[in-house]
Amino acid sequence: MSLAPGVPAATSAVAAADDADLERRFGGLKRLYGARGYARVRAARVAVVGLGGVGSWAVEALARSGVAQLVLIDLDHVSESNVNRQIQAMGQTLGMSKAEALARRIADIHPGCVVHCVEEFADADNWPGLLPVEVDA
Repeated sequence: MSLAPGVPAATSAVAAADDADLERRFGGLKRLYGARGYARVRAARVAVVGLGGVGSWAVEALARSGVAQLVLIDLDHVSESNVNRQIQAMGQTLGMSKAEALARRIADIHPGCVVHCVEEFADADNWPGLLPVEVDA
């Protein structure tokens, strides 16, 4: 488990990634969810196991929703065959771990999101032990 290389060590320490900036990026969600719902989403810690054709898009949607922390779990690396369906798969990310590629993308979308990359194979027996932090979902 590690924070992704190229992503600031404590992505949350991007001084609350400038609260004003985060409010501009995600404040519109407050009208959708209400102040209480918005606060819950902004504080959420979510794990995504599997960063392929479904998981990669789910991760981006979560980042664009303003969640506080994401735990990305996948052992695989980006390959040419992923380009047609995985959001992190681009020429510049080929060969990179899927978790790291997504972490870099998330840093551009939501600089205040803390991203934990877990490059391990998850199965029904081991996945709870792969979580580096307590998660809400």
